[in-house]
Amino acid sequence: FQCLDPEQVGAFTLKLRAGADADAVAERLGRELGGRFGVRWKTGEAKLAFELADIDRDFFLFDLILALVAILAGLGLLHSLWIAALERQREIAILKAVGFTPRQVRVLFGLEALTTGLLGGVFGVLLGVPLLWVVVRGLRALSGLDLPFALP
Repeated sequence: FQCLDPEQVGAFTLKLRAGADADAVAERLGRELGGRFGVRWKTGEAKLAFELADIDRDFFLFDLILALVAILAGLGLLHSLWIAALERQREIAILKAVGFTPRQVRVLFGLEALTTGLLGGVFGVLLGVPLLWVVVRGLRALSGLDLPFALP
């Protein structure tokens, strides 16, 4: 039984024996209960497809949230690099005084940004993979589905 009100059944699952005619059972249930209770039915495959589509919608939202977090992280990195550049105006002036060209200074800041981004990505993967494993195990326990642990 799958219901919210313990006094009333809102839905139930009927498991048929192997080889049973699902259409005949559905027709009989419709005849016996359909008029009084408005019985509707789905096969196990249709129910599974509905559940998987629901999970896909949820993961679309997770992907959207992750994309927004990635954009926010990128903006945070740009902001910190901009502040670093503003605070280092004297250092940049010294570099130019000893012969650095503006292009070389940009390359220097680009390498700093690349290093910061790569280290952030490596640490993100090192922390994210174990957390992904925990999330997949939790989803398996909650949904009862045999969800695979697979890295993208």
